[in-house]
Amino acid sequence: MTTRAFSKMLSASEGRYLTSVEDQQSLLAALELPQRMLVSRMMHEHEFEIVDFATHAFCDITPEFEAPSGSLRRKKGHQDGRIVLRYAAQAIREGSTEILYEKVLSWLIGHLDNGNVTGSHMEVFFHFLHQGVRRELPKHAH
Repeated sequence: MTTRAFSKMLSASEGRYLTSVEDQQSLLAALELPQRMLVSRMMHEHEFEIVDFATHAFCDITPEFEAPSGSLRRKKGHQDGRIVLRYAAQAIREGSTEILYEKVLSWLIGHLDNGNVTGSHMEVFFHFLHQGVRRELPKHAH
């Protein structure tokens, strides 16, 4: 259950007891929260390593992305990777993929509109971010 759904359910139950379904959903949400918080914390602790791996792996296979301003583009890659990773951590904490759709897609559209990168560039970069997470975090956090 997402944080928003949980909050709506609690608001809707004002002045009454929870139904048995609501009670079960609340307990499940409460049991999942410590794991979600732990994964978010681990992403924060390993942010640099995850983003650095993704940025270097991406630049290694797309040398045209480096030229003409290589170090500036790597720096921008790090910045973009941190943004995406932080939204992913927020989505995990809140148990909601809606955040990724809302935040990351609007960020992505801005990049694509500027013509800086292509959709396939983004797909490859996201793939490397995912690999970085799998590489840096323990299996139970995937």
